[in-house]
Amino acid sequence: MRHLIIPIAILAQLIACSSDDNKSNNQVDTRCGAGQAVTADGQLACVYTNELIEEGFTCPTIVPTGFLLNGGGVACVAGEVMPPPLKDELIKGGHEPLEPGCFDTAPTETCFYQGTTQAFKLTGAGVITYQTSGGFGYCVGEGDILDFTFNLNTLAATVGVGAVGDESVDTCLTQLSGDCIIRSEQALQLTQPQADSLVALMNSVPAPMCVVNQGMVCDFCVIETLSVDSQTVDTNCCGQVAAGFGSSINDVVGFVKDLLPTTINAFANPTTFETLVYTTGPGFGYCVDDGMILRATIARSTVDQSLSISGFEAVLGDVATDSCIEDTIDGNCYVATPFGPLTLGQTEQDALELALAAVPAPMCIVDPGLACDPCIVTSIDLDGSVADNNCCGSSATEYDAAYASLIAAIEASR
Repeated sequence: MRHLIIPIAILAQLIACSSDDNKSNNQVDTRCGAGQAVTADGQLACVYTNELIEEGFTCPTIVPTGFLLNGGGVACVAGEVMPPPLKDELIKGGHEPLEPGCFDTAPTETCFYQGTTQAFKLTGAGVITYQTSGGFGYCVGEGDILDFTFNLNTLAATVGVGAVGDESVDTCLTQLSGDCIIRSEQALQLTQPQADSLVALMNSVPAPMCVVNQGMVCDFCVIETLSVDSQTVDTNCCGQVAAGFGSSINDVVGFVKDLLPTTINAFANPTTFETLVYTTGPGFGYCVDDGMILRATIARSTVDQSLSISGFEAVLGDVATDSCIEDTIDGNCYVATPFGPLTLGQTEQDALELALAAVPAPMCIVDPGLACDPCIVTSIDLDGSVADNNCCGSSATEYDAAYASLIAAIEASR
């Protein structure tokens, strides 16, 4: 299609010499460029006919929201609702809305022009990142997405999630909700259909086209930044943004959140850990059995990634001659006897790693009214991440069964 191109200076002169209704004292409102400026009570609408609307057309940044007109064309205004004075002026000038009600207080999505420029070009892109930061506060809580990084080539993602920490030992990101919020990390491997869905949502994010409102006072609690390689947008706009900008970012973050497992694992590295330390000790007693592991260390070889176990096991002793560990139930004397190192077979190693991966974070909720009398207390330290059976209350769903299966896998490793 061929188009007549007229320099802006010549176009302004032509408009100035015309009988345009907006002419006043030979001064022409050129804020709308080739469009028609309609004003009422100090507010501006820019009207563009179909001839002026081509692929890639967007409303000017000062009036970023486009309303579709009956018979074709777009009326661009500053706001997602048509100001009443402009509504009357537009209708008076023959610019009716596409549907009845589009110029009223609750327009639907079909009322708006959807040709807003996309925020990102994803063809050939490498990495999508999302980051939250504080404004005049940092309003994030447990389970909120704090950040994520997605590699479009490998389909691997890391996601930072808000978790409740202990303010006596952790560095809190915020305590506005009352809890000490820390960052926990989840690793994901997306499928190609999941990656395609995420890319589609990113393609739906419009350029924000922020129109600052000098009379507005903003107190941001969270600022969100979304990037594709060096292309970046954020929610730090104290004024008007493009229609659908905020909701499109919410859609992206919501999609990533839905990809996360419903339970958080106790151990982040079940197949790559360096050292596992398993210990037992007395509770209000000490229930020891012959051959039971008292303490064990499982270490990974840096050469072939195989695992080996060594430690101490309980062996029946003689109370007259040995330094005994007395069993609370039957009074037998047991002696801590060293064993190993023993290399795990592939079957035992696979079973152990699967058992580690299946243990959810304990999330113990202490019940002050519950009387607990543990006969033995056990704990597992995996490169600094610890899980144990010392909870007098309720723990995460399936935790007790998964923890017991892990102990059985450790015992079977010898």
